[in-house]
Amino acid sequence: MHRELFDISFDKRIHDYYTDMKSRLIKDAGNNYGYHFSPEDFYMYMTAHEYKHYSSEGT
Repeated sequence: MHRELFDISFDKRIHDYYTDMKSRLIKDAGNNYGYHFSPEDFYMYMTAHEYKHYSSEGT
């Protein structure tokens, strides 16, 4: 997972949404180290990530 998905100059809304990514993570039950996104946040993260590659670097 990228620590900073979007630079503020690329897309402020998405940058602001993921500025504190850890606050969006859910602790895995029965695992001291694992975390995961909710299904909605996982979808948004993956979609935003692919958008970034598509619009600037390619996929």
